[in-house]
Amino acid sequence: MSQSDSLKWLEREISDYLYKRKRQDIVRLLLNAQPEDHQGLPLSLTELGVWNLEVAEYIFNNPIQSIEAIETGILRVQNVVLQELVAKQEGGDEEGIAWEQQDVGKVSTPVVSLSQRHRYSVKENVHARLFGPAGMMNGLAPLSPGQSVARSELVDCLVTLTGTVARTGVVKVLESRKLFECASCGYKFAVVVDDFANDVSLPQQCPSSSSTGGVGSSVCTGGTFRQCPSDNTFTNYQEIYVQEVHSSDEVYTSHGYQGGDRTSSNSRKAVTVILQDDLADCCQIGDEVHITGIVIRHGSTTPVGAKAVVTLAVKAVSLVVQDEQDTHSALNKDAMYAKFEEFWTSARVQDSIFTARDVIVNSLCPMLSGMFGVKLSVLLMLLGGVSQHDITDQESQFDGTDAGSVKRKASRADIHVLLVGDPGTGKSQIQKFVTHVCPKAVITSGSSASSAGLTAAAVKENGQWTLEAGALVLANGGVCCIDEIDGLKQSESSALHEVMEQQTCSLAKAGMVSTLQTKVSVFGTCNPKGNRRIDPRKTLEEQLALSSPLLSRFDIILLLLDDMNPAADAVIVDHILNMRGHAGDVVLDTKSREGKELHDSLGDMWDIEMLRNYIQWCKMKFHPLLSQDAKRVLISYYQARRSFGSDHVTVRFFESLIRLSQAHAKLMARHEVGIHDAVVAICLADASIGITDGGVLQIPSNLRMGEMGYYMNTESAEVKVDTLKSIVLETLDVQSD
Repeated sequence: MSQSDSLKWLEREISDYLYKRKRQDIVRLLLNAQPEDHQGLPLSLTELGVWNLEVAEYIFNNPIQSIEAIETGILRVQNVVLQELVAKQEGGDEEGIAWEQQDVGKVSTPVVSLSQRHRYSVKENVHARLFGPAGMMNGLAPLSPGQSVARSELVDCLVTLTGTVARTGVVKVLESRKLFECASCGYKFAVVVDDFANDVSLPQQCPSSSSTGGVGSSVCTGGTFRQCPSDNTFTNYQEIYVQEVHSSDEVYTSHGYQGGDRTSSNSRKAVTVILQDDLADCCQIGDEVHITGIVIRHGSTTPVGAKAVVTLAVKAVSLVVQDEQDTHSALNKDAMYAKFEEFWTSARVQDSIFTARDVIVNSLCPMLSGMFGVKLSVLLMLLGGVSQHDITDQESQFDGTDAGSVKRKASRADIHVLLVGDPGTGKSQIQKFVTHVCPKAVITSGSSASSAGLTAAAVKENGQWTLEAGALVLANGGVCCIDEIDGLKQSESSALHEVMEQQTCSLAKAGMVSTLQTKVSVFGTCNPKGNRRIDPRKTLEEQLALSSPLLSRFDIILLLLDDMNPAADAVIVDHILNMRGHAGDVVLDTKSREGKELHDSLGDMWDIEMLRNYIQWCKMKFHPLLSQDAKRVLISYYQARRSFGSDHVTVRFFESLIRLSQAHAKLMARHEVGIHDAVVAICLADASIGITDGGVLQIPSNLRMGEMGYYMNTESAEVKVDTLKSIVLETLDVQSD
């Protein structure tokens, strides 16, 4: 079958598919009131493959020609559906007009009455927006970790990529079609402009012979044409730069991490993506996007005698801006989610829900021994609280109101964590682990980061100023890990104030005034001033090179001390030897081993992939609301903390308590924040006060979550949580229902 016959076959098959499966979408196109606007019709390649595998394979192998045939089929089906709608309005019974009989050329709107014409019209500027599954590369071998889709062997191939928009160019006007007129017969025809060469290929002979040729007509053999500039077709054009996100092949072994680094800025390849027509200006920097497109040569033609090197880019066929819910719904994890349900069902039957929680907590960064409070805090940070949007949606389901009509002050759900510790206490190890668990994480160093590197930089390209995303904007919707956060200068740390509280980044650079979304959790680590050891007798402000306004924005501030404790040292040394396969060199107390068995009684440690899926499941399914008992406990502790003399807390602290309790309820797979969730949040917040004073609640050292004694406590998790609950309720004088 010749290529022209194949394209006609594809056109018929696509027309049949559109008429039978996408008729409602076609009707919506006909009803659009802007006939001259460029519009897109989403078409799933997966759904096409299920409907007709041969059609999908042909599109994969011939994407450029196939898209033109599909768009011609869209025009034909529009014409058929329009005639059916008009026939119905005029009282006729004409149904199922054969689309095979329609003209495959330029489709004109049939003659209808004036009252019908303003409602329905054929849209000629409709584009096929094909979108495929992640990792699609025209049937070629999968990419190696860190390898870009912009490769020479993928030129003219259909690919998909997922990444973060790092820079957006200015929307320009591109000449997409040029109109020419034959100098001999006056026949006018349009020619598509080549994107790469920015030129057109004119026919050797007047094309009127193929469109006329009726009885008595003469064939024009002219080969001279003149351009008609006034009738050229223009379209929107924009270039964006996308940092690809690759799956991590790095795994933790007994010898540490092995494999590539998925979050290093050097390994995240930036790809130029070309957006045209309705896709232009549909995203902004920091957005997570899923793009299906064709790899093309990009740039000017190579001069004679110069080295033939060109730039590759991806010409987008479709672009979808993914929010968090889109990412979760796209994951086909039904089997894994069923295991999580079974896990918690078994834990509730055995009345060991907190032991089950500890299995999850201890699976975070398993190379570090103990540090239960730190691991729990980091896990709560990854889960986050409940945003006002989620609460509004839940309330609208109960009272029947429209969630979009309820306007409330936005409140952040992201949790910020700061670890302050002695050198060598594992702070950087935890940050590195977070970048592998969180689907979207960026890690940077405060000692080398600038204000523009954290927020956004103004970049001049081709005479136009554009914004290039920094670390906080690139981490929008995820976690930004800042190591040595105390190394930030005053002007640079002040850039974090708006980002951490309002979740936006306001910029005014090079004549550009913009506000970018930065819904990000900040995970900072630092040492005391001068890299000294922490002095328990001094306050945090005295020992840290961080301002009070910045410290007040962190929900949890935990201190990591390198204590001279022989029992703790024995536990840590034995854990290191176990991880390296040399167990038995150090003899531990039997009670410590029994405590380890209690933590693992419901199952083995979870791997990174299972942790990542569990966090996504909790964030997607659970949006817990505060119970009355939880409200009373949190209010009482906030009032007690306000009257505590060693530090000054603000209303931000109370909001932090709410977020922490909601995150713990998510961790426990609950739809309501109970009194135990509030108690855990209070204990974590109380551990942020100091070391020797015991905090507001005067919790014993073997129950303080921020210390090694909690991990070495051999009592079951249920007993420890119940004991903490009793201490909190008794100290705050709160009665539970």
